[in-house]
Amino acid sequence: MLLELLPSALKTGKLPEIVHIKLWEKLKEYFVTGGMPKVVSTYISLFEDRAEAKRQARDLQKGLIESYFKDFAKHSGKANAVHIVAVFENVPMQLAKNLEGSVKRYRFKDVILRKRSFAELQGPIDWLVKAGLLFKVKYATDQNFPCKPKA
Repeated sequence: MLLELLPSALKTGKLPEIVHIKLWEKLKEYFVTGGMPKVVSTYISLFEDRAEAKRQARDLQKGLIESYFKDFAKHSGKANAVHIVAVFENVPMQLAKNLEGSVKRYRFKDVILRKRSFAELQGPIDWLVKAGLLFKVKYATDQNFPCKPKA
């Protein structure tokens, strides 16, 4: 039903309030599951008991992150894994700050003790990029289409 209303809403530029509320609820559910197939299927199968669905979804997500941490040590060596974990855990914290408008781009200072620049964190960042767990996003210098990233 919601999908049927979207084309007319896009044409008119007006989305009925009830549709907005329903879509917002669906978006929040997607944020809870993160889109991972097993998490989504578990969430959907327990949908009638939303508290339990959210708890089990979160448990699956925690297990996935724990397996990432084990893989960091297994595939990068123990010493490098500590730095990879530090960067991996720091990214969402900085993104959360960005929601408050206080951080415009990634700050390298205070991620790892005595390391303050991209050059000093490049190894862990590149490892996470190659693993597909981190994406480098270059900021645009031009507000016209197509946007051109700064080199």
